[in-house]
Amino acid sequence: MCGRYTLSTVDGPEIAKRFSLIDPPSEETLGRFNVCPTETVAAVLDPGQISAVQWSLRPFKNQKYAPINVRSETAASRFKWLMDGGRCLVLADGWYEWLKAEKKGGARLPFRYTVDEGGPFAFAGIWGRRRIGGDLIHSALILTTAANAVRPAQVQRCSDVDCGNDAGTGRTDRFRRFGGGDSIPDQEGDGYGD
Repeated sequence: MCGRYTLSTVDGPEIAKRFSLIDPPSEETLGRFNVCPTETVAAVLDPGQISAVQWSLRPFKNQKYAPINVRSETAASRFKWLMDGGRCLVLADGWYEWLKAEKKGGARLPFRYTVDEGGPFAFAGIWGRRRIGGDLIHSALILTTAANAVRPAQVQRCSDVDCGNDAGTGRTDRFRRFGGGDSIPDQEGDGYGD
């Protein structure tokens, strides 16, 4: 599962070109080697449109925690109100997995993984918006799946990584197949869904 990732590139126009975006991501989302949960991240909420959103669904059903990842297999039941039109792509160029220490009780070591020789890619995600006070908060979480060929052997769950060879149309087509672009209603109150 993805708990930290990177979007280390500072070339916003190149990212816009790769993902067929009208505008580049905001500068606050670029040049980052340690993107942490609850921080602002770059996400494609609609084809061609980039947004700066919070990484975690906040607040979540009056809980103190804010989910940052959800299993693809259970997303439809846990977040059914987001599955029609609430899908997105979270932009990244690497992610961290923590390797177990060789000595028992030793510190785990972060190891950064990339695809496409370090080029930008996207995690599949879902997003929502919530009015809290007078502010409309947009937030996203990353979908995870069973480990695959993109992931190291020691990882049991992983983020759904879009690292297709076609950097423009293919990514946009996958986004459309993924279900992005439909509008979802604003949620009122202090928790998502029913």
